[in-house]
Amino acid sequence: MKDTAKKQQKDEKADKKKKELADNGEQKEDKATKNNSQTYDPTLPMSLSERDAIMGQIAKNWSVPAGAKDAHELVVIVNVELREDGEVLKVELANASKPRYSQDTFFRAAADSAIRAVKLSSPLKNLPPDKYATWREMELTFNPREMLF
Repeated sequence: MKDTAKKQQKDEKADKKKKELADNGEQKEDKATKNNSQTYDPTLPMSLSERDAIMGQIAKNWSVPAGAKDAHELVVIVNVELREDGEVLKVELANASKPRYSQDTFFRAAADSAIRAVKLSSPLKNLPPDKYATWREMELTFNPREMLF
């Protein structure tokens, strides 16, 4: 009987220790979660949903040239610079897209349309002011395969 009582006591101590460890782990996790959710790191890139929200405002103003040969390959990349209020300061073709601009008339039309779409969308709305350093300068990709109208 003494062995049974000792074993039960030992089991209770082990259970108590496990519970304490579990409670400490939950507290640490809660603190980490709170700390991460309350601080913003301006060095982090924009989330996909934030980029999608911006592209959604612009995409409605972009159209791929009608009758373009291999229209699905008319991927245009532009660099955009914005003011804090979302107004477009500058939009230009990215270096990666420049060589094709002078050689392909359909690509040129798609690129001009992308630049025009960015300008027409100015000022962009619902941009978080506290993340201005993140979205002040952006590279946007206009890909006919990914644009849903």
